Amino acid sequence: MVSKPVFKDLIPTDSQQFDAFFEIYSQSIEKSEQKPKDKIQAICHRKDYLIRLLYSESSVAGFTLSYVNASKRFALLEYMAVHQSKRSHGFGSELLKDLTTSLFEKQIEWLVLEVDSPYQNSKDKDSRVRRVNFYKKNSCREVESFDYILPLPQAPADLGMKLMLYDLRGRDSDSVSTVKLREMVQEMYVVVYGCEAEDARLEKMFSNLPKSLNLKK
Repeated sequence: MVSKPVFKDLIPTDSQQFDAFFEIYSQSIEKSEQKPKDKIQAICHRKDYLIRLLYSESSVAGFTLSYVNASKRFALLEYMAVHQSKRSHGFGSELLKDLTTSLFEKQIEWLVLEVDSPYQNSKDKDSRVRRVNFYKKNSCREVESFDYILPLPQAPADLGMKLMLYDLRGRDSDSVSTVKLREMVQEMYVVVYGCEAEDARLEKMFSNLPKSLNLKK
């Protein structure tokens, strides 16, 4: 029987805690999506990032790593992973629940998630569908009629991406304003990915869109 999880903030100066977290990160996250260890270490010291650790049986068993923009009241879930020996115990849902609770306490209104499109024909289509269904089961909604461009140099040119949103205000919104979505995506491009504020991909994504976009359950 697996013990009930305990959640803690990562302490940047705790090297043992960081090593346990980074081991899961390096083994669980797709290599092409990983950041170098020194950049992750730097992120740990930033006030606009939140790293929550899940403890099971006194050891780090999972984590969430999120960029948090307090002024614009949104967060981006960059990474979430569970140690391979602790999977299939519901810890993924527990991690997401802990994160949304923590963000609500910080008065954040929207949690943004980047997901590979479940509609694109690909070798990993089944896993894409499972991932999206997992998030939907946990109250996240897909932004309809919006094709997201992941601004990573190593991302395949034909990679289909979608955005999902979690409404932390408890309103279970059916839509998001296009202005608000652009505001969040632009901040992600600039702060998280180091792009220019007038990146041409932003105009490509947001041209000819209605005033609001539906959120699909």
